Amino acid sequence: MNDKLQRGLKQLAEAGHDKGKLGMALILLHGALEEYFRDQLAAEIAADEDEQGRRRTDWQDLLNLWQEHRTLSHHDRELIYAKNGKRNAVAHGDLFEISRNEMEIYAEFVKNFMGIPRSSHDEFTTRPHSPPSRPTAVANPPIIPTKNRSCLRQFVVALVVLGLLIGGCYWSGLSFLNSLSPESGDTEAEVEALPEEAVEIIDPTTEIKANPTEIIENLSEDENKTTPPGAPSSSTASDDENTVPRLRVVGNSYVRSEPGSDSEIIGTVLDAEEYEIIETSADGDWYKIQLESGREGWLGSTRATQVSP
Repeated sequence: MNDKLQRGLKQLAEAGHDKGKLGMALILLHGALEEYFRDQLAAEIAADEDEQGRRRTDWQDLLNLWQEHRTLSHHDRELIYAKNGKRNAVAHGDLFEISRNEMEIYAEFVKNFMGIPRSSHDEFTTRPHSPPSRPTAVANPPIIPTKNRSCLRQFVVALVVLGLLIGGCYWSGLSFLNSLSPESGDTEAEVEALPEEAVEIIDPTTEIKANPTEIIENLSEDENKTTPPGAPSSSTASDDENTVPRLRVVGNSYVRSEPGSDSEIIGTVLDAEEYEIIETSADGDWYKIQLESGREGWLGSTRATQVSP
């Protein structure tokens, strides 16, 4: 494993929630990733320097070269570029905000990107690493697997399966008893007997005293009261008009001040959280939401799915 990466992971393990120590861990982890980029792109960097007549030294150039000659998703590019900005703020003594959870996620991302194999004592591993040529998206906040949690999970699953089996047997038995109920036979007998009991033989000589005009008016009133098939009720239409569209976050994602990947990052949302959609950008690629802090920002449409309210 890269020496700088080892020191970064050790610094993170000992940092706790101290913002200064977390910043030093970020410098080491990001530096290890930069060394990996330069080592893997050594041939491409040399060829590009000969062609362009200049030396590529910044992260923008490294990301462009990696994207040209390998595979790099838009999300991973944005994550690396954002962490580079925070690394610069830490290095220059500027104000910065960083949390332990954020650093644990980034440490796992750096390891996956560099192809570091998973180890049993690694407290930051949440999923098996992917080949370096196809880096994966940022993992969800890490969960430390233990033997006790595994046993508890199996016990809960067993309870759920048992409940489903009992419920299925109950409803099957209820349906069977309903099928044997004598009410169905009585109903058929009543239906069959109805014509003989209810039909009255009318004497042709009997005078019909009903007023034809009243009959036509009553039929017209009944037709007006009948709701046409398929016509939506007023309550349904009102509900549809008052429905507010919502979205569900897919993976931990950043929220930006404007609808664009170069805009300022104002917050972070976590996987499976739901928010109301305040506004959608003209191109449909960004959703405007309100964070718990009250600030409003934009989330990329590729990082969310719309859900029914």
